Amino acid sequence: MDTEEALNKLKAGIALNNVVINNLSFHSIMEEETINEPVVIKNSEIGFFDASIIKFKQQIKLESCKLKKIGLHGIVVDNGLIIKNCTIESSCDFSCSIIEAGQNSITLVNNFFGDIVTFEDTDFKDPIVIKDNTFQVGTDLNTVKQLQCSYPDESDVSNNTGVLGISPMEEEGHWERLRSIDENV
Repeated sequence: MDTEEALNKLKAGIALNNVVINNLSFHSIMEEETINEPVVIKNSEIGFFDASIIKFKQQIKLESCKLKKIGLHGIVVDNGLIIKNCTIESSCDFSCSIIEAGQNSITLVNNFFGDIVTFEDTDFKDPIVIKDNTFQVGTDLNTVKQLQCSYPDESDVSNNTGVLGISPMEEEGHWERLRSIDENV
């Protein structure tokens, strides 16, 4: 499925299931910076999922997907984020985001993250569930630093494999991998 067709379906509130998309960039055809419908993608393969600097009024849900890279830098989510049973091969960037559960939940469960995952300066407004994940390289979720991630004390961050408190600056090549957009994805 091409990017334009996929985005038009998502903008209309139609879930994507069993699709292959090379590059799902919300910026490629978006004239507005707000998505009013839920974004639900299941059992699909996506090269680069890029939704950075977008406001989502409804839930984002990625379930049982294989993704090369995720860019969610600077997003605002009003009604939940679920990433469940997914494989993310390369970097995953949640930095500088504000995420609220609304009527749903904020859940990252049973995922494999093949490269660094950054939550720098991310503000989870409601309790999160981050459990049963594998962070192959690690994440800065629990790193104590100037722009650290914040989440309520009653959150469930448990049973994860990998280092949850790495310093991205210490990870060689981190920023180049995280910030570069691979045109071949």
